Amino acid sequence: MRPFILTSTIAAVLASVPLSVSHAGDPAPYMADRPTPHSPSELAAMQSSASQSSPSRSSTFRSFALANPLADGGGRLATIERELDQATHQVNLDRHGGVLRPREIRFVRREEASVRTEAASVARQNGGRIPAANYTMLQDRVSDLNRTIHSYETGAKRG
Repeated sequence: MRPFILTSTIAAVLASVPLSVSHAGDPAPYMADRPTPHSPSELAAMQSSASQSSPSRSSTFRSFALANPLADGGGRLATIERELDQATHQVNLDRHGGVLRPREIRFVRREEASVRTEAASVARQNGGRIPAANYTMLQDRVSDLNRTIHSYETGAKRG
């Protein structure tokens, strides 16, 4: 077991070092034509100010904005939706396996739809992004949903 762990650790380090060095080394000019998480008006203002200061700064700024996960809060909505999709998939598996009762399935699906609707509503109100406080609250609701599904699977909530 020990040689496997050592071998896999060395392989992981060797695979990650070249990737991190190459990413940090160049400003990624090939990403200059990709969309950014900024609104068009913000982008136009940033491009005009960046092109006045130096021609290479514009492509550097845009590539940083795309590579920086803190620059785009839109990934939070995708994360919530992915977790809800996983919960739905688990419910479908349990339904086909005969583990969940119809009443339990209806409850879980109503709760899943409620969380999904609320996440979309929060994102719509905040320009497509979910603020950290709302994201934490939505994550808690998804966790509660997963706990409910698990308790139905184990029979803990059945009376």
